[in-house]
Amino acid sequence: MTRDFSGQRLRGRSFKGQDLTGANFSHTQIQGANFAHAVLTGANFCGTKAGVGHWIMALLLLLMGLSGLTVGLFGNAIADTVNSSYLHYFGPRDATIVFCTFFTFSFLLLARDLITAVVATVLGGLIVWFSLFLWEFSRTHKFLASLVGQESSTSDVIVTINVFWLGLSVVPTLCAVLMASAHFQSHRRQLPGRFEITTLLCALAMAIPGAVSFAGVLAKINAPLDAIILWSLSLHITGRILRNHPRYTWLRSAALALATWRSTCFRQTQLQQANFLGARLSATDFTGAQLIGTRFYGAHFLDYARAGTTLLNQTEVCQLLVDGQVRQSYAGCNLRGAYLANAALTGADFTNADLSQADFTGAQLDDAIFTRAQVIGTCFREAQMTGSCIESWNIDTTTQIDGVVCDYIYLLGQRQERRPSDGQFEPGDFSKLFQDVLHTVDLIFRQGLDMSAFMSAFQQVRSQSEEIALRSIENKGDGVVVVKVEVPEDAPKPALHSALTQAYDQALRQIEARYQAALAAKDEQITLYRQHQSELSQLTRLLSQPAVRVTVPIPGKRAVLKLGQLEKMGIPVTLQLGNEGALPQLEVTGWLPAGDLLLATQQRWQIAYRQVYRQSTRIDVSAVQITNISYQELFEGCRGADLDLTGQINDWFNSKRFQPVRDALLSALDPTDSIRLVLQTNNLQIRALPLHLWEWFERYTRAELVLSEPIYRQATALETPSNQVKILAILGDGRGLDIQRDRYLLEQLPDVSLTCLVEPMRSQLNDSLWEQPWDILFFAGHSSRIDQRQKLRINSTEGLALSELKYALRTAIERGLKLAIFNACDGLQLIQELSADLSLPPTIVMRHPVPDIVAQAFLKHFLTAFSQGSPLHQAVREARERLQGLESQFPFATWLPVLCQNPAAQPLTWEQLKGSED
Repeated sequence: MTRDFSGQRLRGRSFKGQDLTGANFSHTQIQGANFAHAVLTGANFCGTKAGVGHWIMALLLLLMGLSGLTVGLFGNAIADTVNSSYLHYFGPRDATIVFCTFFTFSFLLLARDLITAVVATVLGGLIVWFSLFLWEFSRTHKFLASLVGQESSTSDVIVTINVFWLGLSVVPTLCAVLMASAHFQSHRRQLPGRFEITTLLCALAMAIPGAVSFAGVLAKINAPLDAIILWSLSLHITGRILRNHPRYTWLRSAALALATWRSTCFRQTQLQQANFLGARLSATDFTGAQLIGTRFYGAHFLDYARAGTTLLNQTEVCQLLVDGQVRQSYAGCNLRGAYLANAALTGADFTNADLSQADFTGAQLDDAIFTRAQVIGTCFREAQMTGSCIESWNIDTTTQIDGVVCDYIYLLGQRQERRPSDGQFEPGDFSKLFQDVLHTVDLIFRQGLDMSAFMSAFQQVRSQSEEIALRSIENKGDGVVVVKVEVPEDAPKPALHSALTQAYDQALRQIEARYQAALAAKDEQITLYRQHQSELSQLTRLLSQPAVRVTVPIPGKRAVLKLGQLEKMGIPVTLQLGNEGALPQLEVTGWLPAGDLLLATQQRWQIAYRQVYRQSTRIDVSAVQITNISYQELFEGCRGADLDLTGQINDWFNSKRFQPVRDALLSALDPTDSIRLVLQTNNLQIRALPLHLWEWFERYTRAELVLSEPIYRQATALETPSNQVKILAILGDGRGLDIQRDRYLLEQLPDVSLTCLVEPMRSQLNDSLWEQPWDILFFAGHSSRIDQRQKLRINSTEGLALSELKYALRTAIERGLKLAIFNACDGLQLIQELSADLSLPPTIVMRHPVPDIVAQAFLKHFLTAFSQGSPLHQAVREARERLQGLESQFPFATWLPVLCQNPAAQPLTWEQLKGSED
């Protein structure tokens, strides 16, 4: 049954250890009551008056009066050193030492703090004493006589220094502690107040007799003056204690300990959900109390309570708990269990604060900052959080976010990474956003990420907690990289975050030390570099084994670079990397520069190349006749643009904001891997760039660039088991071309069933695609731009865009068409308008106009490599690079062939075309 003590006089009563759950103590007088170790969960202390009894206050006032008398007495002692009688017997030496010590101490106390004043005064005294000792020893050359002899001045000096140092440090400090204790007990804030005036009067009462009895005007003036100065120093210390100055915390603790002697005691008390609305809590002892959800709205003099290590030991937090208004930053504060329901906290800064189990129900938290805050078990129900920053806050399933009112939120500081990126959250979207966060630990690296150091750190931590796995690496721009590590739901996230961060810092220092040592000798540097690369190559195995060790050989790799639309920061890039035939194991984000200069150089190169092409090929292209320009001049102009383009492509990929993506490619892939590097973009200018010139391809010799549309569908084809590869070859308008050479090359392939359509009509071609299944579709002939569309010239009079074969091609793909080869000019433009509507099979095209000899040479080399077992992308690279032998006559032949294939399609082999393997 709930006990009701409301309105009673309970001074000095003991409730020690009692279970008073839900008890009503509203408007009671509990001065001096003892609630130590009691259970007061949900108790009501509204309007309660706590603190000490009157006789305790009287005792403290008596002690203050005695301290005032001591101040006056010490003021007399200082003034006595300039008394005429004192000077007659001892001389001016002691007065000089005393007043130098006095003023040095006073200056440092006012300018700095008590500890500095004491230490500096002691050191100054020791220097004076040692200087006098050396002076005495230089006269007598006798060590003991100079140190403690009757005629030596050093012993007198050290006694004088000690006496006045102790007096200066102890007397004002003791007086200040007593005055501060009186303030804590009497809930008064004004300085100077009645306590300080009383202390001053006591000091002057002791100093006046000295002023009367001392001989000499200087001593008479100094007696009350020194007392007033000492009292002023005490007043200064008192003010610092009451304002909870960080350098006077130890004195505040002493003053509170004295003030709470025999006061209201809540030591080690369970005060969860207790209500102190409007209570007067000066000189109340909350040491060790459990204050989870304890309400202090409207409480008086909460900052004058003894807090111990609870959240009340921070003045700014006490003020926040009392009025619920933002007045300053709360970064790093302990707000564990704080009751702040319905508080006005708009724009509050809780960076690195501990908000675990705090109650923000209905609070106004718009634009608040929760960067790296601990919010385990925190309640945000019905809170308003629009525009808040939640960078790396520590949240788990006990955090209550039901009903949060939020239009948008920021995942990074400086109002970056807005969610949603555009528009506003729909009801329930805010809660869904954190379902993933509950199972991850986010590591934020603001100076970029060293993949080798992180790999080492991750392996080290994973060896102790095998259930963690790497989820993604995201580049947020400006050097900020976010790594998401998947952890079990019940994992200790703060401990894992700290372990990973510390292990990374340690690994980074080790790598830096190794690099520094490597500079000492070239051979040592080379060995270290190889070791570093070996460590990086382990990341693939690390990523491909998030929970279970894989024992089967790792297949080829697929790296997908998704290029977004141009933004203010540049072109956003997302890298997805993993094994062929499996979901990506790594996702990294970054940015590429806008590349305006690169695309302009590409345009300049294209103009120069087309001029060289017209001069070097026998194809009759309708173009402006070029005169008075030699072939060599055209070649050199094209070569100049080539060098610029190569350098700018590498600068583009070596940009700082692209580094996380570049590092991931270097660290997660082995040079021996078979790699498809798929570039997803619908920007025709970027697709036309010779990106194989990127120096990355020099290291990964089994990798080939593959182009893909950003949006694609994986078509399901019917399997038609056969021991032969069915090829439909379309030999179109061949004026000036040796098309029969292409036909001959196809006929030489093993296990091939070849059907050739020589300059067919459109209806004939359409019917052939409908009538039977095909494995390869091949076209050789001219293509040209007609009516703003790139068309295949299927005969001497008719041009055909691929979109005009849409339905026939769709049927052919559904029946098993696995590869298309268009040996014609400007193939990227040819397939562009169809790729978005139809999921084409892997397609080989020529980026730019292609000479007949180059097209035939590529076809020969490709069919040879492909039919002998090389995967499609490797066969394309091998055939493309073999064209280098023709570049003395046909420059840039290696730039022309390119493979287009969507990422979902598996790497194609010749055996798959025959249907002998899946």
